Amino acid sequence: MSYNIDEFMINKIEMDEEFEFGCNGCGKCCHRDTLILTGYDIFRIAKYLNKTTEEIIKENCFTYIGDDSKLPIVSIKPRTGDNSCRFLRVGKCVVSQAKPTVCSLFPLGRMYDTRVNEYVYFKQEVNCGNKEKHTLKEWLEDINIAEINSMSVPWGNALLELAKYMQTIKEKEKLRVVVNAIFIALYLNYDISRGYEEQVEYNLSELEKYLPKFKRDSNKG
Repeated sequence: MSYNIDEFMINKIEMDEEFEFGCNGCGKCCHRDTLILTGYDIFRIAKYLNKTTEEIIKENCFTYIGDDSKLPIVSIKPRTGDNSCRFLRVGKCVVSQAKPTVCSLFPLGRMYDTRVNEYVYFKQEVNCGNKEKHTLKEWLEDINIAEINSMSVPWGNALLELAKYMQTIKEKEKLRVVVNAIFIALYLNYDISRGYEEQVEYNLSELEKYLPKFKRDSNKG
């Protein structure tokens, strides 16, 4: 699925701008069809639950190929029946200390604007919560977005470069092999007893060796 970033600019929110929301624990935001995870999201959940990233994906997620990017995408598999998140138990999030970024941001959303190489935050229409007031800056500080971004930027930048690379592959069999290699590098080849940042850098460097025509932009952080 593709998006026009200009559509989100209508609801864009600036750092010192206020919005109203306070979680009342209703769990409505934990019932959705798609909840996409980043590599760092999966690593944090795996570390928190003392499992491998492969176990987290196999037990709780489904994977598909992006229509435009041609890259593997991992999303939490909703429960059959009520469409609730698999990490929601008795109305509580069992990974509350390692929430996926998209959950921590709620009721805000964000997109990466490649025109300025930074995230754009926007307000989403929600039908839950109370009228507590926050600025965007306060909200991001509360969820420790600085750490999340510092860990996720190399991974996210690689996605942009990989999406360009994938457009050059026309043979179906080669595409299948490359997708598998990317999936391993982005999501699976991690040891939770070691730091994430060093491992994602190693995985991406190895991916560059395996895919000679894929080169990351050295000017991006």
